[in-house]
Amino acid sequence: MKQKMASCGPPTTSKTTPTAAGGAVSRLTDHTKYTGTHKLRFDETGRGRGKEGREDKPNAAGYVQGYKDQGSYENTH
Repeated sequence: MKQKMASCGPPTTSKTTPTAAGGAVSRLTDHTKYTGTHKLRFDETGRGRGKEGREDKPNAAGYVQGYKDQGSYENTH
């Protein structure tokens, strides 16, 4: 029995559909075509950024959003 199992070769898949690398797959895996916040999930090489690309980190600097003179208080007083 062991000899028969060893000589039959590696397991195969039958009655399955082969993977397709056609149009839709190539469009969905092309990181340069993403826009908006999805674009921020990838670095310049197309590698995913992981958790850094999925979460917005709050700015804990103590200033309100849109304040442009951050860090200038010491210069004026």
